[in-house]
Amino acid sequence: RYLTHGSMQIMADPQDHVSASGSGFSQEGWDWCHIPGTTAAEIPMEEMRANVLNVDEFSGYEEMLLSDEWFAGGVSHKGMDGVFAMKLHEHDKYNGTLRGLKSFFAFGDRIVALGSGLENRLGGSGLHTTLFQNSMPGSKSQTPVYTSGDSLTVVRDRFGNAFFVKGDNVVYTSGIQHSFHEETAAPTEGRFEKAYIDHGSIVDGGSYEYMAVVHASPEKCEEYAAALPYTVVRCDSMAHIVADRVSGEKGFAVFGGLDPEDDAIIEQATPSLIMYSLGDGELTLSVCNPDLALYSGPSDEVFGEDGKRKERSVYGRTWVDSPCGPSEVRLTLKGDWSITDPGDSSVTSAKDGGNTVLVFSTREARTEEITLKMNGQ
Repeated sequence: RYLTHGSMQIMADPQDHVSASGSGFSQEGWDWCHIPGTTAAEIPMEEMRANVLNVDEFSGYEEMLLSDEWFAGGVSHKGMDGVFAMKLHEHDKYNGTLRGLKSFFAFGDRIVALGSGLENRLGGSGLHTTLFQNSMPGSKSQTPVYTSGDSLTVVRDRFGNAFFVKGDNVVYTSGIQHSFHEETAAPTEGRFEKAYIDHGSIVDGGSYEYMAVVHASPEKCEEYAAALPYTVVRCDSMAHIVADRVSGEKGFAVFGGLDPEDDAIIEQATPSLIMYSLGDGELTLSVCNPDLALYSGPSDEVFGEDGKRKERSVYGRTWVDSPCGPSEVRLTLKGDWSITDPGDSSVTSAKDGGNTVLVFSTREARTEEITLKMNGQ
């Protein structure tokens, strides 16, 4: 159920060989409420079993719940780094009160994760953002490096991945977990370690910020605990923006729009994902419109008398066989810029009162990457 809630899992860790166990996953005892990276409501495990139906003549015995939000996708930068972001809204079949904006900024071996506008009004549940869940071979619990200060909590999993969390609402557990088999619902159990951010029960306007570092050395843990290598410029309903001091890259998840003071280079942008870096006098700019444009207009959801979305098959949607339509990303850069290498992007450039307006014609939520140079430099 919660795989669509923004999962972010470090897979096939070479310290534990290239296998499913290297990701920390094991079905025996797996806690389905705590898939790594997701923001989800913790409910009794018995209630997590899906109520699978044959909902219409277009489908079989299956469950394919779609969100009514279109914003979910990623942009890559120089083939190495990138940004993923989404608007989360769980389907009304289970917990339609759960909402949030989530983003992940990948810089080398570091991933900065942000959340804003978190909502959960499901009674009897707690809202959690899971950092990790790892099976633990053997019978002994492993004690992580775990420190907490006034504004930062650091926890390290058994693979040596470190998580630096703003705040002190981190919960770490280790020991035997009881669960149910994915297909048969037979009881299972296994030994696990798990860490999550506890947002509370009834949540309105919640947020989080953490950085995951793959195979962080003890020296790096001390260094980052003393001074995080990034700055969160903005984290609200309009945009998530992170500047990385190590790579010099800056990432944007633009949900609504930008303010001119958000950045020294980008004045404004339409809803999109953006990452750029500046070096040798050139700006490398990567953009993406995550809208697949399978149809236009408002969401095609159907609502019942109770005002909730009805469960429908994806095969019964009028757009299921439609190709992705054209879309665009419009940016305004501060200053006078010229495109030096458009790559394979279809992009136009125009001057506007000393600024430069770029319009990318794109489709299929693909990354468009170009390089530019400021005129007169």
